[in-house]
Amino acid sequence: MKQPPQPTTDETLVAIAERHEAGWRALMVRRGPTPAVTEARSFDGDAALASWLEASRCGDLCVVLPSTSTIIRTVNLPAAPAAQSMAAMRLQAEGMFLGALPACRIGMAVIDADGATEHQGAIMAWPESAPGVELSAPLEKMARFLPQPAAMLSLVQDGVPAVVTDRRDGAISIAIRTGGRFHLRATREAGGGESEAWLDGVRRAIAETALNAGATAAETTAIVDEAFARTQSDDGAAIMVAPDAMSRLAERIDLSALGSSESANDALRWASLVGAAIAATGPLADLSRLRRRETSEAPSRIERFVQTYSSPARALRVGVAAFAIVALAPIATAWLRGKILEWKMPESADKFQLAQRRIDHRMSLYRELSNRTVPVSKILGDLACCTPEGVEVETIQVSFSQGVTVRGKAKSQGDKPAAAILTQMVSQMDSSGVFEKTRCRWDAPDSLGFLKFDLEAPIVGSTRMPEFAEERDWAVKSLAQRKYGAQSDESASDAGTSAGPSAGSTAASSATPAAAQPGPTATASADEAEADPSRARPTPRTSAPTASGGSAEEAPQDAVASGGSTPNRGIGRRTPAATEEGGATPAATAGSGAGAGGGPAASAQANLAIPDPVSDDALKAMSREEAQDLLNKLSKAKKRADLDEATKKRVDADWRRVLDHLIAKARP
Repeated sequence: MKQPPQPTTDETLVAIAERHEAGWRALMVRRGPTPAVTEARSFDGDAALASWLEASRCGDLCVVLPSTSTIIRTVNLPAAPAAQSMAAMRLQAEGMFLGALPACRIGMAVIDADGATEHQGAIMAWPESAPGVELSAPLEKMARFLPQPAAMLSLVQDGVPAVVTDRRDGAISIAIRTGGRFHLRATREAGGGESEAWLDGVRRAIAETALNAGATAAETTAIVDEAFARTQSDDGAAIMVAPDAMSRLAERIDLSALGSSESANDALRWASLVGAAIAATGPLADLSRLRRRETSEAPSRIERFVQTYSSPARALRVGVAAFAIVALAPIATAWLRGKILEWKMPESADKFQLAQRRIDHRMSLYRELSNRTVPVSKILGDLACCTPEGVEVETIQVSFSQGVTVRGKAKSQGDKPAAAILTQMVSQMDSSGVFEKTRCRWDAPDSLGFLKFDLEAPIVGSTRMPEFAEERDWAVKSLAQRKYGAQSDESASDAGTSAGPSAGSTAASSATPAAAQPGPTATASADEAEADPSRARPTPRTSAPTASGGSAEEAPQDAVASGGSTPNRGIGRRTPAATEEGGATPAATAGSGAGAGGGPAASAQANLAIPDPVSDDALKAMSREEAQDLLNKLSKAKKRADLDEATKKRVDADWRRVLDHLIAKARP
């Protein structure tokens, strides 16, 4: 069976120690109904005392506190139970110190008054400014302190004072009993060895204490003489007690071990320690519980943190350090990261700086352009989306400083008069966010019902992307798709090719001064054209808006042959097909080609001759106009329904070769 662990300390033992010039003097006392001194020893230093306590398994150390570190007050108490007397003394102590001292540095006890109608209480305090007794760390953990005057209460007799002096620090402790009442005093005089000045200071202190106790002059002289007649000096300290003091102490504590000790040749030098042992184990035990600091459970991390940084100076230093870390850490991290990158890639820094400078220059250029110019194509596209049907635009002027100026004619649409159409256009332009404060002036209608108008509007959001409704956004659905329905890519390509230059010329002739001169410009890059020839679509330049509210576009022959349509919002997104009011001929659809069945167009397509095969050398020798004409003929031949499979494949291959040749010539 496992044996329970033995206790590390003996709870019945308490060590009473007093520091002297040569070291320590200590008693080992066992508690009980009658306390007993078990051992008396002297030690040279703290280590020897700690080893003795560990060997004796004593975990309780009571250290005698010098009178120079003690404040003493005696108070009168009514005859009442001990609990009430202690409560009364606690109130008086709070009134004396006003919270200046922690509770662990204040001791209170009721002094035995031998059945008097009034009791006496002793309040002893240890100020934080007083040094006390310095101890090593092992002794500090178990030490509690007892003031020197509390040890003298057991040594005093009526008419015979108890005095303890120390020439080293000038400490004087005096206890006098007159008329059954105790008078305690702790004072200090200038030290002077055996000189007359020191002795005169001790006599004066004893006489003042006796006079304060109510003694007459004759009694005061007798008390002083009696004290000096009983002086015992040892190592600079002196004790003045009655000759039978030790015998009276033996009645309250067992001193058999002290009498047999070899170190107790003169028993009176142990009198102060014996009195301290009686006080620590008797009714005055509350006076022996003074501690240097409060004892409590181990604080949590948060409590330790709060205690550590509750000091304003320390909190300020930590705050400054934290601010410096937060402010400088990102800079230091970025610098270190840059150095690492320079070490790993020594040439990347120059390349990065060069690329960064190019980006900065490009951004500066774009910023300057945005401040000085406007995107004309976008402005025209936004204006087209704001133009309702019934408005025929004649001229458009776009200026960075003067805004946009539009001149044209407006015609009634059904029950909607021309003035209401112009008012709608002004409202749509202001709501787009691109224009604001639009002003429109018009004349009286002419004989045909047309209103001539002038419209002016400042440009305030040239780069803003307005949210147009689907029925007004030509990027969602073009005018041709709304009038003739959606067409497949091949049908649209063939229809555009069959329309040829006639559609472009018709659209151009239907409107007067255009916003831009017609002419093809390549929009696809060289890499895109090589990867996918169908994506290389020349962008038609813009012509004047039509009478239906849209803008007719002159589609070049090469652009129409490719079958492409520009996806961006602007004038260029509208198809060559114009409204009937504009007078332009609608583009031919796939259904009206060869083999469609019926009509002059179908007959003409069926009678077209199939072009002969063309070699690569012949194709390279062709000019742009010759290649464009050959491409038109091949496009028309592809729509014939009576071709056999081999001829159809040959015509299709030639058509693609001629298209690639035109795309290559269109490259800058």
